[in-house]
Amino acid sequence: MIRGADELRPALYIRHRQKDALGMTVTPPSSGGSAAALLRWPTLANWIRRAPAHPLRALMDQSPDVNAAEDHVGMKLDVWERLLRDVQQAAPNRLNSKRKKFASAKTMQECLEQRVELLVMIHLAKAGIASEFLPEGKQPQPDIALLDPLMGGLRIEVTSRWTTQLEELREELEADLEGAGYQVDIRCDAAPVRISDAERQGIRAKVASLVAAGGAFRLVEQLDVGYPELTVINMEVIGVPVQDSPEGTGEWVSYQVTGAELTDHMREVETRIADKLIDPAKNQQALAAPTVLLVEASRTGLAWIRSDSVWQGQLQTLLKNTETAFVAVGVIFADLGDLGARVIIAADPDSPPNVAAAINRLRNVFTPPPASGQRRLLASACHIPPHHGYSSDRWLSLPEKRETACDDRWVYIATAVIPAAMRERTP
Repeated sequence: MIRGADELRPALYIRHRQKDALGMTVTPPSSGGSAAALLRWPTLANWIRRAPAHPLRALMDQSPDVNAAEDHVGMKLDVWERLLRDVQQAAPNRLNSKRKKFASAKTMQECLEQRVELLVMIHLAKAGIASEFLPEGKQPQPDIALLDPLMGGLRIEVTSRWTTQLEELREELEADLEGAGYQVDIRCDAAPVRISDAERQGIRAKVASLVAAGGAFRLVEQLDVGYPELTVINMEVIGVPVQDSPEGTGEWVSYQVTGAELTDHMREVETRIADKLIDPAKNQQALAAPTVLLVEASRTGLAWIRSDSVWQGQLQTLLKNTETAFVAVGVIFADLGDLGARVIIAADPDSPPNVAAAINRLRNVFTPPPASGQRRLLASACHIPPHHGYSSDRWLSLPEKRETACDDRWVYIATAVIPAAMRERTP
């Protein structure tokens, strides 16, 4: 039997309906077509230009009804519109080169990598720190230069560490099985930071074959995880025809992680971030001036689930134990549903006083309002089904839960008992 979402278990349980490339429920297109999109998102349309294959083009062309009660696609695109409008208002040097790069994006990953650069820039602008984009191509250098005299000539290199995970496998199986009349549950005894392309393709092919044969099925797979050292975790894919399911009608694909231990998972996440610190090309960019490396890790395993205090200590250890040209390293966690940025930065304690002061000022650029700090840790990705009897407000009203949340294992359990975790959703 596929385990229902109404069962409270210490497992990360995620079930989504049909989704688009932004991870939100698809809204059927209206008859308004692109004209409605141009009216609602004029800045975004201008940045995309006439690129027919741009990843955001199809979402815009849906032209969802602006009066729809749950226009999730439109709300996500509203955030893109505000982001681009804000960066245009900031008008940093060489913004046109970023516009050209944005217009040529072929994948959603490319869009999101560029999004985080623009997001950093608008936070700097709102903090009153004059900045500019640095030219690309002629010589290795970071993405952003801070022009404010108080910033000590500091520069910022922004990068992303995207790994394909259970959510990507779920989305692929959901697309493969659309109309097949199945409910499918993916179960892992530990959360993989990354599932390789070959592993995902193999699982998809086997599931398609089992579905074609008809009836309920149970597929058992072993995944190679770890980086660079490999271990093995177990995965089950269980499918039941809708007509035979005790959970009622409707197709869906869900996943759950039954283990609450995150030590190995977080060690792999840290190793992938450390790779950026020692990357030769990145280090070449950091040689000309003191440079901070910011790694967007919202989609790097379950990196987002760890508290700021734990990340601060681990980043400090990474920096101490790594030969690198960077004077500081930080992680960025950014929701697609707003323009906020949760940023944790660790600095080299031997930095000159003016550089250390500049890094402290940079930290303050991204410090969230007190009301949203620890709440975002447990709730930024969580939603409680109404029938469950629990609410995020009730859970997060317990101060001891928030205070204890600095431990990786406890954070995972605390989040796991909220069974419909969604990384992008905010309360």
